[in-house]
Amino acid sequence: MSCITLVEYDPFLPSLFEERALSITALPSPFVREVHEIGSTAIPGLAAKPKIDIDAVMVALGAPPELSARLRDAGFTFHGAPHASDLWTFTTATTLPYGTRLYSAVTTTPPMRITCSSGTAAGKAGLCRAI
Repeated sequence: MSCITLVEYDPFLPSLFEERALSITALPSPFVREVHEIGSTAIPGLAAKPKIDIDAVMVALGAPPELSARLRDAGFTFHGAPHASDLWTFTTATTLPYGTRLYSAVTTTPPMRITCSSGTAAGKAGLCRAI
């Protein structure tokens, strides 16, 4: 059984996400419609695993093989589609404080917006974001 490591919240996480999102968006262009930070590192103040989870939403059904090749060339490791889904998983091994876990999915539907009242627990935790 492996241990899960948690680290205290790092106020530089939002800028690290922005930096990585820009580099990821440049790799698979023009296939990517949206890039989102997901997971515990996206919640300010919350201790988290030292990996930034990123979701890249693609618009083209032919994009996964091309995306996979470009990400491998950029140092990502492909882990397949867990749970027999259309969600592809990639990670980077890094000596930096935070690695990257990238989830990539193809969608043919328009983006949705999820909203929460700031008075709810989810709203207060910053869990409600546009997707």
